[in-house]
Formats: sequence, structure tokens, C-alpha cells
Amino acid sequence: MREVNIQGIKDCERILSDRKFARRILIDSELEAAERENSPDLKVIWISDFSKFEDYELDFGYGKPIWVSLADGPGEDFITLMNTKDNDGIEAWVFMHETDMPYLEQDQDLRMLTTQCG
Repeated sequence: MREVNIQGIKDCERILSDRKFARRILIDSELEAAERENSPDLKVIWISDFSKFEDYELDFGYGKPIWVSLADGPGEDFITLMNTKDNDGIEAWVFMHETDMPYLEQDQDLRMLTTQCG
């Protein structure tokens, strides 16, 4: 998982400067993942990052929200990242089947990036 994250960071600069590469990374790789999603040999987990949307700054006339969440989850095998209210961390909304959760919870690279509440 660490190597994938490092490669993703390196690819960001190239995505912004090379259209052909951007299409291959952003569109073609998503289509490939969608095709492989039903394979019995691997597990595809979709990740969406909402942390840059500044949800806590929205005001629809009632004041700014005290807490932002997802009204409904997109189903299983999906993770959504959102800012905390004080913008001092990231919340991960994880939608997975409970039998898959131990694999996520035991990932050492992921554990280094998290804190456990409670």
C-alpha cells in the first residue's frame, strides 16, 4: 500500500502536465478497476477524497454546520475521506462488509497513518 501511495504522489505532477498520461491514469485505470471489480482473485476498494470541499464553510442561511456526514453510503467496498470540523484531521467513512474489516484494520502502513478514538 505504501508503494502505491508514493507512486500516486509522483503521478500527480505528471497528470497535471501530460494529458495523455492523465487520461490513462484517471480514466483508463478506473475502467480497468471497474472491469476487475467482480474478479474472485482480488478486492477493489473505491476511495473518494472530499477533504478539499470545505463542507464546514457552507452556510445555507442557517449558519455553518456543526458536523458533516454522508446521508447515505454508496454501498460496500468504498472509503470516503472528509475533513474534521477543526480542519485538523481526516475522517475516513468506511463502507465494507464486516468480514473484510479485519484486513483493513491490520494493515500496518494504514495503522501508522491513523489514530484510534475512544
